[in-house]
Amino acid sequence: MPIATQEREESCKTYFLRSRERIIGLKSGLDPHFFAEGLRDIWSSFDALLTWKFPGGNNTDQRKKFAAKYQASFPDWRKTDLFKNSIKILMGLSPVKNMDNGKEFSVSKETKLLEILNFSYTVRSNLNHGAKHLVGDTEIARRNRELVEYSFKITYDILEKVLPEEGIDVN
Repeated sequence: MPIATQEREESCKTYFLRSRERIIGLKSGLDPHFFAEGLRDIWSSFDALLTWKFPGGNNTDQRKKFAAKYQASFPDWRKTDLFKNSIKILMGLSPVKNMDNGKEFSVSKETKLLEILNFSYTVRSNLNHGAKHLVGDTEIARRNRELVEYSFKITYDILEKVLPEEGIDVN
């Protein structure tokens, strides 16, 4: 296996397993950043997978290629309760605005994979670029914590389903 491929696979697995630690037990306690770290980790894992399996283009192009590959089967996936609950909450919190370019992303249907990924990625990008304030008891901070938590959970669930299909053993 070429070194770059091996590094991407290891990165994908490492970040996925780190994010799994935040799923197991799902105890955030009083730390408003608990799920933020999980969202960063799961998208680091996803980005490694996208770069490895869908080379070329930018992250947006790679997400489109990923969604095109899995969209036909996605509506038929056996969805976990974690997915079902998270998608309902994200649909209720839609839209979310990309703080870099002002574009809004929504989740309108639980069967639209690219829409879900773009929404979650926007939450992740806003978080990484400092536009998501998580601390405090304001309505905005509470909404931001929910966006981060449920974007993390849904992205984790999608990646957990896909990794074995892509030949990555994370058990």
